[in-house]
Amino acid sequence: MPLPGSDVAVSEVELAAGTRATYGQPERLEILYCIDGQGFTDTETGDHHAVVAEARCGSPRRGPARFHRVPGMRVMRVVAPAVR
Repeated sequence: MPLPGSDVAVSEVELAAGTRATYGQPERLEILYCIDGQGFTDTETGDHHAVVAEARCGSPRRGPARFHRVPGMRVMRVVAPAVR
């Protein structure tokens, strides 16, 4: 949902167990904050990171990243410029 008077969008996303999701677009800044749960991300460069509650992860500028091996998690997603 775009925030009034800005070019930023904020949303809450729930990833069900077993989800494989891609995030990050080269033309946008995307920040994810894990509210609850855990999972793992990897990038096209081969970097792997654990994501746990209260962790923040940003989309890499080199390309998209993927969530995988998600047992279930909720994330707050902030995107700029907002997707309309």
